[in-house]
Amino acid sequence: MNTSTATPDSYYERIDEHRYKPTAHAGGAWSADEQHFSPLGGLIVHAVDRHLAGRPVPACP
Repeated sequence: MNTSTATPDSYYERIDEHRYKPTAHAGGAWSADEQHFSPLGGLIVHAVDRHLAGRPVPACP
């Protein structure tokens, strides 16, 4: 029986609607206990985009 799990290709795995868990790919260059900022920055931009997409578009004057 093979009990190994595949390593995800993404930087983060979605836990629920608002939470993500970093994978090994998000690790920092100097320490496995740290996260590199670039994947985190992408996740922040993704969250802002989702937030803005849910807002009504203002009418033009």
